Amino acid sequence: MTNDEAMGRALALAQQAAAEGDVPVGAVVLDAEGRVIGEGRNRREDNGDPLAHAEVLAMQQAAADARRVWNLADCTLVVTLEPCPMCAGACLQT
Repeated sequence: MTNDEAMGRALALAQQAAAEGDVPVGAVVLDAEGRVIGEGRNRREDNGDPLAHAEVLAMQQAAADARRVWNLADCTLVVTLEPCPMCAGACLQT
């Protein structure tokens, strides 16, 4: 998947978040070969969780479901807007 295709998927996820009454943010994690291994959309309202940001959910899915390791250093995070300080910090720690 190209970065443009990944951004298209992230935008679709952001639209889902907006339809659910949340801030419209979507994120996709690509592995080194360009495969989607994680995706997320803001779910703070839906989950009642202040940490349920799109980027965090996408990285959690990539680490837990796809890779089963926490280190995503060789991956690319595609997100519909610049990450907040919490999400930027999470990106640096993976």
